[in-house]
Amino acid sequence: MPSYVPSVNSHNINGTPTFIDSGASHWCIRDRNRFVSYRKARPTHTGRLATDRVNGSFKIEGYGIAKIIVKTAEGSVNHLRFPASHTPTFGMNLLSLPAMDRKGFHGGWGNGKLEVQDPASRKVIVDGMVAGHCGGHELYQVQVVDSLDNPLTSASNRPRLGSYQAIDASYALVTSGRSRSKPCSLEMWHTRFGHADINLIRLMAKRKMVEGLEVSDFALCGKCEVCLPAKAKRKPVDDIVVPSSEPLDQISLDLWGPARTKSLGGAYYMLLAYDDGTSIPFPYFLTNEEAPTVLRSVENFVTMAERQTG
Repeated sequence: MPSYVPSVNSHNINGTPTFIDSGASHWCIRDRNRFVSYRKARPTHTGRLATDRVNGSFKIEGYGIAKIIVKTAEGSVNHLRFPASHTPTFGMNLLSLPAMDRKGFHGGWGNGKLEVQDPASRKVIVDGMVAGHCGGHELYQVQVVDSLDNPLTSASNRPRLGSYQAIDASYALVTSGRSRSKPCSLEMWHTRFGHADINLIRLMAKRKMVEGLEVSDFALCGKCEVCLPAKAKRKPVDDIVVPSSEPLDQISLDLWGPARTKSLGGAYYMLLAYDDGTSIPFPYFLTNEEAPTVLRSVENFVTMAERQTG
């Protein structure tokens, strides 16, 4: 789910800038030639932007391993290879920060700069300078030094702190902030907030407690399919269960343990015999869970029950 990106026809830009995007779940690469391995996607396969419903869909042409050569602010040149989606309708390349996080890389940011590091060597593998501001959201432009992209992203045009002269201003602003400032449904906000309480989100939106929390539709269609199994205490009992009405009609046995602390009698385990007819539990405390020990307790229970019932 990348942030909003304009199509190649929506702006008159002679090149393909590359950005680090914290909102993209996977790398999105525009040029097919960047892929060292490739497989075509199904004709109906689409991705979703961070917008509401069908308005944020885009076509994915294929998948594979993409290669991109970047230069860091320290001057080192690194060859990056990552699983990526082929998105030729995008006007840019997006390097997914969550995808690099899943690979075990670390990062840091400050003073308009974002760095991704190899945790073993502490080496910066890719970095970017902030390219635009809109509503508190930023994209970080990466310096690409291979020949597949236009010199738009070359060293001489790399954005400096506080500016984004490498790309059109409106292009950067729309890209970095539009998706998160656009109102969406209560259902979508519920999903974005990790399935938080609906009533709490509705309250925050109506009282304007959170900046940018604009809800376009408060109506809900049924229950959340993700929340239902997550909040369920147990699976439903499908069979009709008729409880026993006579003593010793049905006995349930359960072996519990080991306990973290030994009892005064030296026991670590407990065998519980439960009579369904009388709802009376009969506990037997055991020093171990070996079969002879458990069987001896079962025999003691049977003997006790037969003596009491005749």
